[in-house]
Amino acid sequence: MQAAALHINLDAGDPVSDKTAAHPWTARQIVLIACATCATYLGASMGSAFSLVMPRIASDLQASGSQVQWIISGFLLARIGCLRPAGMLCDRLGARAIFLVGMAGYAASSLACAWADDAALLIALRIAQGAFAALLSPSALLLLRLGVPPAKQPFVMSIWSAAGVAGFGLSPVLGGAMVNAWGWHSLLVFTAAATALTGVVAFAQGPDATAAANASRQPSKLPVLHELIVSIVLVALAFFVGQKDAVAVLLVVGAAAAMLAALVMFTRGGRQLGAEDLQLALRILAPFCAGMFGFAAIAAAMLWAAYFIQTDLHHSALVFGLACLPMAVVGIAASFGTGSLVAANRSNLAFLLAAAAVLGLALSAFGAEAGQSTGLAALVLACAGACYGFSNASATAGIIASFPAGQSGDASALGTLSKQYGQLIGITVVASTRDLTGKTAGVGHGLFYFLAACALVLVLCAGIGAMRGRREPTPLPAAR
Repeated sequence: MQAAALHINLDAGDPVSDKTAAHPWTARQIVLIACATCATYLGASMGSAFSLVMPRIASDLQASGSQVQWIISGFLLARIGCLRPAGMLCDRLGARAIFLVGMAGYAASSLACAWADDAALLIALRIAQGAFAALLSPSALLLLRLGVPPAKQPFVMSIWSAAGVAGFGLSPVLGGAMVNAWGWHSLLVFTAAATALTGVVAFAQGPDATAAANASRQPSKLPVLHELIVSIVLVALAFFVGQKDAVAVLLVVGAAAAMLAALVMFTRGGRQLGAEDLQLALRILAPFCAGMFGFAAIAAAMLWAAYFIQTDLHHSALVFGLACLPMAVVGIAASFGTGSLVAANRSNLAFLLAAAAVLGLALSAFGAEAGQSTGLAALVLACAGACYGFSNASATAGIIASFPAGQSGDASALGTLSKQYGQLIGITVVASTRDLTGKTAGVGHGLFYFLAACALVLVLCAGIGAMRGRREPTPLPAAR
């Protein structure tokens, strides 16, 4: 497809519309955005899909509680361990090549998961699926950053964020219908087919201007051994956080701080930690923590709601899917609202709105448990959607903006990493407060205290970001 200009006014009424008018949308940009957002949707849908089918999988495969947790956490551990190498490979080999490899591997591993008939085998395949998902996250973000002019990027980030929340909120409806009709295997077959199709479309576009942009980049020149050490440290910390006995807030925060310090030190070229590194750590502290604790609340809410609706209230998977619809609607609206906040350099307000959403989530979940209410469970998911919309793009944009253009792959990987750690923490908290085998109902009050703590962290992130915003001038978009 040729890059013929398609004059689409997507920025009417936007303060940056005069800038975007000078850069009309091209057919290639539209296809690039479609492929990157589809990949984001498919990756996010695995989170909601396995929340949807875990009660059914636990029953069909006779999985123990620890095996159920590993089926979910194995995916996240592999993704966390491979994100840093994935970002490095994007900077060195090009985002398009890594994106295509990730799509092919994700399709193949999803299809293999569909035919697993043993819990141990499914855990191994989920680890492989997580490794390929790690290739998709930074490569999709990097393709968007390279292929779209800076003036258009807040709008594109809104589309990207909306695709992610749609993966969480819309896929359970289709998934619930498919699970009821053909079993949980069908959902993975559909994911494999959709991933393969998206990869074919991306491959058919051929190399474009992003290839030239990659060629001029100055990626990190860390030895492979250092990259391996970083990955091992990240996986070890993730494994530690994923243990039920490590739910205490001080341990979680300590692990996150150690991980952040290690990442900054290695990302800055392998030299000793200095003033520049500390300044970078301070710049990314608020968005990193906002992404981590925002997604911890989202993952906890999704897994809690899946068990509460299907196990405690004895509803079908389709009912759970329908309860997720408010999550998609509210989340998509919040994503596009956040785009204008990011463009106006007001991400702190987005973090504050995310905190309000998490507080509403915690109160609604408490009320749903007390009153055994499906309606309040749907409200919990709607609040989770609002948290996703307000925290996702704003946290990612804040992290990416803190790094030089030559380390976009590193920055994209770090942005995704914060959210993966958050999901792991949320899943661990739910696993420590209820029976994941589905044999008993109810959840401990520790879950609600944790959700309230997540809201408090988001408020602190907003405050830290506001303090830094008063000290630093608003950065101008990078020239292209």
